[in-house]
Amino acid sequence: MRFRRQNPQADAGTHRDCHRHPGKKRLRGEHAFYARRVAELKQHNGLLTEAATERATKLHECEDKLTRVEAELAAVARENEHIRAKHASTFGRAEKLEGSHD
Repeated sequence: MRFRRQNPQADAGTHRDCHRHPGKKRLRGEHAFYARRVAELKQHNGLLTEAATERATKLHECEDKLTRVEAELAAVARENEHIRAKHASTFGRAEKLEGSHD
């Protein structure tokens, strides 16, 4: 005499259950595959985030350096104009002095 189970869902997740429902075995395999893939993608995403953060930090440092160099260049340009004006003034006086000795 065969006994019938009172609660067939009580065996859910057991090995015997997979034989009765072959689709569950396939689903469990797919679930395991996708769980591994999600873990791989999370790890890869972490690496990409770390690399992007490093690049952003380096870019920020380069932008800061560029700002400092631009400020130095502007100061040098002002100093250059001042020296040129002084040179022109000195050259003009020298020409006048030479002209007065002729």
